Amino acid sequence: MSDLLNFRFLLSFVYLLIALITNGQQTDLYTYAPEIFICQKISSEARITIDGDLNDKAWQSAEWITRLVDIEGEIKPKPLYETKISLLWDDDFLYIAAELKEPNLWATMDKQDMYLFHENDFEVFLDPDGDTHHYAEIEINALKTVWDLLLTKPYRDKGKPIDTWNITDLKKGVKCFGTLNDPSDEDNKWTVELAIPWTVLEELNSHDGPPKHGDRWKANFSRVQWQLDIHQNKYLKKVDPKTNKPYPEYNWVWSPQGIIAMHQPETWGVLIFADKKSDMTTYIKEAKADEKIKWQLRQLYYQQRDFYKKHGIFTSTLKTGLSKSKLDIKVTGDTYTIRYCENRKCFYINDEGKVWYSEK
Repeated sequence: MSDLLNFRFLLSFVYLLIALITNGQQTDLYTYAPEIFICQKISSEARITIDGDLNDKAWQSAEWITRLVDIEGEIKPKPLYETKISLLWDDDFLYIAAELKEPNLWATMDKQDMYLFHENDFEVFLDPDGDTHHYAEIEINALKTVWDLLLTKPYRDKGKPIDTWNITDLKKGVKCFGTLNDPSDEDNKWTVELAIPWTVLEELNSHDGPPKHGDRWKANFSRVQWQLDIHQNKYLKKVDPKTNKPYPEYNWVWSPQGIIAMHQPETWGVLIFADKKSDMTTYIKEAKADEKIKWQLRQLYYQQRDFYKKHGIFTSTLKTGLSKSKLDIKVTGDTYTIRYCENRKCFYINDEGKVWYSEK
């Protein structure tokens, strides 16, 4: 047990070190343009059987995310294999489906809460209230093993992963189209289904129960893919002869992060929930406008981090494209709150990177 705790501490330290080195900021080549997906509600009659088989009528008529990119964005090569993802919901569950094309089906980790990203996996990140704090991460592999955890806040802000947080009554299904862990043939794909109860997700949201029409969440999806070799009829990670260590894994995501760091919720995409098939143009337009303001506030957060690192204090003088007449920066000792009000909304960000808004 002590070895496991030491490893978890080391893992958290590595994530924190990466965040500190980069200051949680993207490269100059990164352009903030979060993806948006409309998550449609299904009727109680449109039941989904969680078995990994995506032939349910609801999935056949659903909209799908069909394009993933490298975690760093378009500056990196396109993913080697196709992935598609969809989400639906009803009064009881959020449903997530994924289809991952894969010529080499490989998974050996078979115990709950193992660090699945050390092998090929599919990952879900959900921040229901969009404040970038208290968000969920769910990983699953081709053996149907799950690692679910809660992050109090991003590692860069000294957030802690809570592995003991489990999704009670999580439904999961995986189907392999090929032979798992058998290098003697070429496989086709594996598919995933998840059903997450609102009774768990409401713990991370600003209200109880399922979403309301027009609700917006921050979310992202990631596929971790390792280069493989075959030795004695077993898959092994491909080793770089220059370093004698495995090549770094590929990280293919829905909404690019700009750096190799999934725990940067501000660069995740946006889910907009719809309780009926209706015109969502207004909701999409509002989401884009709000995300633009939140992103500009995030730049002020980055500036404050840099200023504090150099001077040991925060400042009320920052460079911004936001209207100064609508901006209020309050610094109190080692804390600050920045407020920006526009179009009957006030947006906030503080020294811990938490972002939120209120109606005027």
